[in-house]
Amino acid sequence: MKTAKFIFNLFIIIFLISTISYSQTVEEIINKSLKARGNIDSLRNITSVHFIGKISTAGQDIKMAFIMKLPDRIRFQVEMNGRQAVTCFKGDSGWIFDPSQNDAEATHPKQLSKPEIAQKLPLIKYLMVFFDDLLLNYKEKSLKSSNLGIDTINGKPMYKLLFLMKDGTVVTYFVDTKSYLDTYHKILFPDLNIVFEVFLSNFATVSGIRIPLTIESKVKDQQMTKITIETMRINEVIKDEFFDMPKF
Repeated sequence: MKTAKFIFNLFIIIFLISTISYSQTVEEIINKSLKARGNIDSLRNITSVHFIGKISTAGQDIKMAFIMKLPDRIRFQVEMNGRQAVTCFKGDSGWIFDPSQNDAEATHPKQLSKPEIAQKLPLIKYLMVFFDDLLLNYKEKSLKSSNLGIDTINGKPMYKLLFLMKDGTVVTYFVDTKSYLDTYHKILFPDLNIVFEVFLSNFATVSGIRIPLTIESKVKDQQMTKITIETMRINEVIKDEFFDMPKF
């Protein structure tokens, strides 16, 4: 009898947890998450993001800057041996300048090919997706979304929100059930056949918006990068020419 009563009580607990986790719709969880980040209008009105900090990878700390002008301008630059390496995207085109190379790239920027863009751009975009967030515009983009219930990540219960992108990429947002901040993203790239993980932490308020100052990325449980944001500017005026490839 005791065993039967224990199993019955366990079933009730599991049922209640399941009911709670699915009782909120995707839209309800997203709205609470956006409110947790700050003023929703401020989030919608972001036109540019510019932050300076460091990127830690392979045991090295490298100075870096990330500049994004919505909707499709990105400039990512790091300082290497006193010289700047730049990767830049403008719509579907892009270029790179890498002074560490031993060929023409060391002295002149190079136009990126379509396969190179297809490999580099998604990783950068999803690493920084918090600043151009699909939570704000998933309806406008007609993305398929699902509430997968609750999972535990690093000891914390998280809502799991799945989004199916039009290119087949599967993005899962893990939203803290208490703070409603999304602190973990999991991205499956079918074409690249990799799972890309992004961990967001150390949140601070910048221009009325809660921003993660630490962004870590992993592939196959191996840390790729850890970005630490030191200074942040939002909605500064940036000319389109800033993203053009220099001419020599």
